[in-house]
Amino acid sequence: MAHKPSSMFYSIRLTNSLKDFSQKVTIFKIEQTNRAVLDAAKIVDVLMLVVPPTGVDEEGEMYISLLRSQGFPSSFVVLQNLDSLGKKKTDRKRELTKWAQTEIPRDPKVVTYDGENDTRQICRWINDQQARPITWREKRPYLLVDKYEFQPKVYPQEAQQNDQLSSLIAQKDVLGTLVVYGYLRGKSITANQLFHLVNFGTFQVDKISTEEAPTRNKRDTDAFVKSEFFPDQDQESLQASLIPDTINNEQTWPTKEDLEVATKSMKVPKGFSTYQASWIAEGDEKVTSDDDEDDDEDDLDSEMMNQDEEDDVDSIEDEDERNFDFGERSETQTQVDKHFNIDADEKMTDEERRAERERLIRAREEEDDDARFPDEVDTPADTPARIQFAKYRGLKSFRTSPWDPKENLPIDYARIFQFENFDRSAKLAMQEDDSDKCIDSDQYISIHLSMVPGERVMKIHQENKDQLVVFGLLRHEQKYSVNHFMIKKNPLYTEPIKSKDELIAQVGYRTFKCNPVFSEHNPRNDKHRFERFLQPSRFLAATIFAPITYRPAPVLLFKRNVDTGKLDLVAYGGVLAINPDRVMVKKIILTGYPFKVHKKQAVVRFMFHNAEDIKWFQPVELHTKYGRHGLITQSLGTHGYMKCVFDDTVHGHDTVCMSLYKRVFPKWSTETFSLLANNEETHQAMVDDE
Repeated sequence: MAHKPSSMFYSIRLTNSLKDFSQKVTIFKIEQTNRAVLDAAKIVDVLMLVVPPTGVDEEGEMYISLLRSQGFPSSFVVLQNLDSLGKKKTDRKRELTKWAQTEIPRDPKVVTYDGENDTRQICRWINDQQARPITWREKRPYLLVDKYEFQPKVYPQEAQQNDQLSSLIAQKDVLGTLVVYGYLRGKSITANQLFHLVNFGTFQVDKISTEEAPTRNKRDTDAFVKSEFFPDQDQESLQASLIPDTINNEQTWPTKEDLEVATKSMKVPKGFSTYQASWIAEGDEKVTSDDDEDDDEDDLDSEMMNQDEEDDVDSIEDEDERNFDFGERSETQTQVDKHFNIDADEKMTDEERRAERERLIRAREEEDDDARFPDEVDTPADTPARIQFAKYRGLKSFRTSPWDPKENLPIDYARIFQFENFDRSAKLAMQEDDSDKCIDSDQYISIHLSMVPGERVMKIHQENKDQLVVFGLLRHEQKYSVNHFMIKKNPLYTEPIKSKDELIAQVGYRTFKCNPVFSEHNPRNDKHRFERFLQPSRFLAATIFAPITYRPAPVLLFKRNVDTGKLDLVAYGGVLAINPDRVMVKKIILTGYPFKVHKKQAVVRFMFHNAEDIKWFQPVELHTKYGRHGLITQSLGTHGYMKCVFDDTVHGHDTVCMSLYKRVFPKWSTETFSLLANNEETHQAMVDDE
C-alpha cells in the first residue's frame, strides 16, 4: 500500500494593520514580468508606482501600456530620491508629475519619498486612498492567496512507502486537495461554484470555511465562530463541451421520388446546400469533392496553390478524428497537459527561424495587396472556377439577402452550448444570491479545491509563485461557445496579423491560446464581412471557440516574438457578444475586362477560362467599378469569352466584377493554459525537469 503523507504547507504573505490607521493592508512587490504585472492588476485595490529620478524606462512604459489595455486600478506615484538632484529637484518633480498625469488614467496623486520621514505620509495616502471599483472584477468573487496547503488524496500504483512528500507529489496521476487562504473580495460565494486558479486551472470545491483572520490588531476582541459550507446537488459541473452525436438526426422513411434521386450517381461538392446542388446539370462534367476544408485561407489565395500551404490545412474529417476528452475534468486536463509547453517556439532551429521570417515578409506583402486591392482574386487557369470556388455563392444584396445561420454548420458547433436568451441568462447569473448558502465578502476564508494535480502544485512552488489569485466563476462560465471580441490593433505593433494566426488571449481572469477570425461589425446587418488581416486604426470583431465570459471583460491578444521569444501585445479590447448565430461572410471579387463594347453590351474576357464555368456562374449579377450593373447572357467560344448586358453604357477602360460569398467559421483550436511564462530561465527549468 502506498505511503500517504499528510500535507505540504506554504505561506506567502501576511496582512497587517497600519499603525494608528484603520485599514488592514496587504503589501507586496510585483515582479517585473508581463505575467506578474497583469495578474497583480487583476486583484489589487491600490497600485503604488515607484519612479526613480531618471524617470520611467522603455520596459516601464510597456507595463503601463499593458495596464491601460487591461484596466488601470486606483494608483498613486511615489517619486524616489529626488534630493540627489540638488537644485534640479523642483524642475524634475514638475516634469515627472506632468508625465504621471498624462500617462496614468484618472489624474493620480504624486508624492515624494526621500527617507524614512516620508513613510508615514505614504501610509496615510494608502489608508485614505479611494479604491476605484473595476466593474468586471467586482461582479465576481476573488481573493489573493495568503497561504496554501496541498493534501494528497490519490496516488499512483508505483508510489513507494519511503517516498519523500515533494518527490511523490511531483509524480504524475497524484491528485489532492489544494487549500487556499485569503480575504474574500468582490461578490459573495457559495460552495456550488467553480473556482479558477489563475494560470493553473478550474476546479470544484470540497468545502469553504471561514477562518480567523491573521491580524495583529489587538482591538479585535469579538469571539471568532468558524462556519463551513459544503456543495450540494446543485454544484456546477466541470464539463466544458458536449460530445457530438452524429446519428441523433431526424429519420424519415424515403418516398419513391427520394429513392429515384438517390440512385443517380451525381457527386456534389462538399458544403453545398440543396439549393446549390440543384444548379448542377446532368450533362456537366464530373464534379469531384474537395477534401480541403480549410477556412483559414481563401481558396483563391495565390499561396494556396503551393503544396506547403495545403499541407498546413486540416480537414473537417481530420478534426472529427481528434480525441477530445469532454468529461467532468476536460478543461482541467487540458491545462495539465498544455500548461508548461508554451515556450516550444524557442526550440526552433535556425532554418525554422529563417522560414518564419520569410513567412512574415510574405504576410506583409499580402497585407499591402489586400489594402490596395481588397477582395480581388484571379481565377486559376488550370483549375475550373466552379470547383475552385465551389463553396461560394452570389447575393443580390449583401445587406438584405437572407442567410440561414444554421445552414451547413461544421461538426464543432455540435460541441458548444447555445442559449435561448443569452442576455437574460447573463443577468440571472450575475444576480444569483442564495443568502443561506453564501459567504459574504471581506471575510478571511479557506477554499478547498478538489482533484488538483500534484505536479501543478509543485510547479507553483518551484516558480516561487507569490501572486496566486483565485476567481469564482459565475454560472455557465466554464461552458464553451462562440465568443466575439471587439478589438483594436496596438499602434506600436507593426507586423501583420492574419486571420487564424495563433495568438494568446487574456480574457478577464483567463488566458488561453486561440486562432481568432477577424471581421467587421455592423449592428444593423445580420452578416459581417470577413477580414483577412487585423487592420490598424480600426475596431474589428475577433471570433473564437472559448469558455463563456460575461460582459464586461477586458481582452488582450499577444503574439510571440520570433527574435526575442517574448510576447508582444498585438491588440486590445473587450468582450462583444456570445453568439453562435453571428454570420461572418468572406467576399471575393472575380474580375474581367471588356474586349469589345457596343453601348450597353460588352464581350468580357479573363474572368473565366472555359464555357462550363460561365454557364455555372451565369445567374450571378455583375457590376463594374464605374457603377454599372448587368448579367451574363451567353458564352462565346470555348476560351472564357462571354457576352454581357448592363444597365447603362460601358466604357472600354472599365473593369467587370463578380462578387461571391462564403461563410467563415472559427477553428476548434482553443487550449487553456498559463499565458506569460515566457522567459528563457523558466523554459530551461522546464526542459531540465523533463
